[in-house]
Amino acid sequence: MNKTLLVLSVFVLSCITNVSATELKERPANSIESSCKEGGAFFPVFGFNIGETTEEELMVNGILGDNEKFYLIHGQAFWVKNGLFESMYLTTPREVPKVWRDIGFSWYLSYTQIYNLFECLGFEVNVNIEPQNEIFKGKESFKARLTAVNSLRNLKVTLNFLYGIGKDFNSENTLYSMKFVPIKKKGI
Repeated sequence: MNKTLLVLSVFVLSCITNVSATELKERPANSIESSCKEGGAFFPVFGFNIGETTEEELMVNGILGDNEKFYLIHGQAFWVKNGLFESMYLTTPREVPKVWRDIGFSWYLSYTQIYNLFECLGFEVNVNIEPQNEIFKGKESFKARLTAVNSLRNLKVTLNFLYGIGKDFNSENTLYSMKFVPIKKKGI
C-alpha cells in the first residue's frame, strides 16, 4: 500500500470511528500481544492523581462540565466529589491519554490482552461477569466485566466488555467502558 493511501485510510477510519489518527497509527497491525510496560501507571494523567487532586487544581486547568460535577481537561472528564478528583469514566472510542498508550493500553486490545495488561501492571484482576455472548442489535456480541485493583496505587478499575464487534476472548475491540476510582478516599 502506498503512503498516500495509508494516510488517507487512517484519516477516514479515524473520522468513522471517532478515534484519533494517532491511536490508529500506533495500533499494532495484528494486536496479538499488548506491550505492557512493567512499573507503568495510569495515574497521574495530565498531572492529576485520582483521589488526591483537589477540585481547585482541576478548576485552574479545565472547563466545568454542564452538570457542574466534572471538569473537561484535554477532552477527558475528571469527575469531582467532596472537593476531590473522584473518578474517571471513559467509553470507546474516546481517545485515551498518551500515558495510557505508553503503558500498552488501547481500546483495540482483546479481553485476554486487557486482563494480562492489568496483571502485568500489578493489578489483582477479578471476573465479575463471566465472559459470554449475547445478542445486541441483532448481532452476536461479547459480554464480560472485570474489576482490577491495585492497592499500592490506591486504584480500582471496572472494565465493561459490551456491544463490541468481537465475539470471544481474543477478539479485538470488545471493551466498552472503564471507570477509575480510588480505593481509599483521602480527606481534604
